[in-house]
Amino acid sequence: MIFENYIESLLNKAFCWGINDCYTFAYNYLELKYPNNKLKDIRGLYSSNREALIFAQKYKWSEELNKNFKIKKINIKDLKNNDLVLIKQLGFECIHIYQDNFLYSISRLKGLIKFPLNDLLNFKDVEILQIQGKL
Repeated sequence: MIFENYIESLLNKAFCWGINDCYTFAYNYLELKYPNNKLKDIRGLYSSNREALIFAQKYKWSEELNKNFKIKKINIKDLKNNDLVLIKQLGFECIHIYQDNFLYSISRLKGLIKFPLNDLLNFKDVEILQIQGKL
């Protein structure tokens, strides 16, 4: 229910760097699902495409997650609801959340997006992380 309520809260929310983008999408969801975690608050640390690229080069999601959660790298056939999918493209690690055969994230052009899991096969550099609890 946490995921459904979170998605509903984003339905008409416009994209905004550092406020409502793919990084803050994942960050905010993890805050809801795992309250009081020790993830570094990234909201508002960048406000443009250029600043986001600089931030993305320094902030590595998989490393940050490993500092705060029990993480297991898995393959596509082992995906479960709430797993994080990192798609590396154009200098970014675009973060998606898996739920019921779909991936959800925030797009610069469309805001909240949802696409079928099969579309993941179109990307070359994909990392799937399963959070198995807080450290």
